[in-house]
Order: sequence, then structure tokens, then C-alpha cells
Amino acid sequence: MSESSKLHESPKYFFPEEITYSDKVVALSDIDELSKSVKFMITLLSKRDDISNELKELFDGFKKDDDVEDVVVKRIENYNLGDDLQEIFHLIQVWGGMAGRGIYIFNGGFNWSKIREPYEELINCCLDVKDIELESLNRIIYAIDKFCKSVSNMNIAFITKHTRFWLRKTLKDNALPIYDRIMAVWVMRKSEPQIKDLAEYWKVMISKAESLSIGLVPLERHIFKYAYELTNKK
Repeated sequence: MSESSKLHESPKYFFPEEITYSDKVVALSDIDELSKSVKFMITLLSKRDDISNELKELFDGFKKDDDVEDVVVKRIENYNLGDDLQEIFHLIQVWGGMAGRGIYIFNGGFNWSKIREPYEELINCCLDVKDIELESLNRIIYAIDKFCKSVSNMNIAFITKHTRFWLRKTLKDNALPIYDRIMAVWVMRKSEPQIKDLAEYWKVMISKAESLSIGLVPLERHIFKYAYELTNKK
């Protein structure tokens, strides 16, 4: 076994042993209702004049957070170059929860004309990636960093939510995982996610996924759900 394939065994990282890991992308919640965080985002966006009535009606039909995810996945599966991206952007922000509100309320609020081109560049990079080799990781990190510097009030935690969704179009359940605060604290033992740690995080997650013979998306979901529920346990 190579050193890189043993990376996850380093005491620098933490993978909960209590989890029964599987290749299934488990539901975000076992409760059939929307989280307060997603409800907040739906309320915030529903008040906006630049949100289409069609999208607002779609919001009304969501019963749980996983419903939002399912719609995003289907829309990206059916995406063709040149299709409108704005509604997909909003849906991912809604799914990500209230921590993504900044782009709508700070610095003059949401302005798609300033976001569209950098976002197109980001997703085109994702759609060009066909593997999870180091060169591909570096390409995505460069694209994330460029987007972060081009668009205000978008951090690595939310940008990697977008890239995870778009990478699933080509990489399926081996899409490079989200790097938010929960994954930074639990897996990486860091206080917050930073782009300088992203390559290391992805490499250790790849190492762990390969050791379990499961995809990166199921692995990240198992850890996130376990950690989120423990963190928010009353």
C-alpha cells in the first residue's frame, strides 16, 4: 500500500469510528421537514423581486432539505452549455442554508450580472474535470480561488458546495467533497476551512474513501450528518 493511500491513518486527521460507512448518500435528516436554516433562505429569497414566480412556487413545494438537493442534482444532470444558471445558483445557496445569506444582503445585495461570468468559468472548470488526480484537484482549487476573489461574500465553504454539485455531473459519487466548518473541525482538526488546506483535505478524504471502497460524496455525507447531529444535540 502506498504512503498516499495510508494518508487517512495519520493522527492529524479524524474519522469517527462510530459511523457505519456505506456507499449510500444518506439523507441529510431523518425528520420530514425543512431545517430552520433552509427555511430562512427560502424566506429571504421569496421576498426578492428578481426571483421568478416559478422558483418561488418550487420553494413552496419543498418539504425537507433533501428535496432541494434532489432538484439541484436533476437540473445539473440536464444542464447543457448555454442554459440559464441563475436558478441553479439560488437553489444551491438555499440548500446550503443561512450561512450563504451574505451574497444577498451585503455590498448592495445580489447582482447576477457581476456573478454570471465568474460562475460560468467555475462550473466549466468542474465540467472539464474527469478524474480526481492531483492535477485535477489543483485545477479546481485554482478556479475556486479565482471565483472567491471575483465575487464578494462567497467563502470556500459555499463555493465547494457549488463545485461538489457540478462535479457530480461527471464524477458522480466521487465528486470532490464540500469543505465547510464542520468538515474542517472534525476531519482536519482546524478551526475553519481555508483554501490553503483544501488540497490536503481532498487528498485525505480520497485516501479514506479508497480504504472503505466507497465514493467521496457518501463519505462526506456520513461524516457531516454524524458531526452535525452531535454538534446540535440538545
